[in-house]
Amino acid sequence: MIRNIIILDDVGRHLFATNFGACHSLGEDSEALTGFISALHSFGHDLSGSGVDEIQFGDLYILLLHRQNLIFALTADDDAAEKNKVKLGIISDMFLKHYQAVLSNLSDSDVLDSFAEFEDLLLQNDLVMKNCGKLDDCSQCPNRTKSLPLDMISGPTNDTET
Repeated sequence: MIRNIIILDDVGRHLFATNFGACHSLGEDSEALTGFISALHSFGHDLSGSGVDEIQFGDLYILLLHRQNLIFALTADDDAAEKNKVKLGIISDMFLKHYQAVLSNLSDSDVLDSFAEFEDLLLQNDLVMKNCGKLDDCSQCPNRTKSLPLDMISGPTNDTET
């Protein structure tokens, strides 16, 4: 299932971030998530010259697509990576077509409000599901422990005493 859709400009400015199903969220802090995605993209571009297009953390994977100075990212925890790559392309096409005028006149003050209805467009076009569909209420879902907050994806800490 697609957990998150994240869109940012190529300088790391957060344009859009949402999760689908509380039990499938990749964390509560969308700014940290977009920073993580931006860092992945920048690091991959510095290493290879072409950027990163996929990274996997166990059963969770992140797909990245760079188009027209925007970075589109999708996180998922299913075995449909190829299908989700196609969906990410469709999502990027839809975003660019729907918001072309907004993107050319975007100021920092209206970034988050400008794209608020994009989640509804994704749902209406059956590109994502609001939740996994097993239950109406995510709070009762036995899979709600699949949440993977970004603070759990940090490196080891040095807690040794001297």
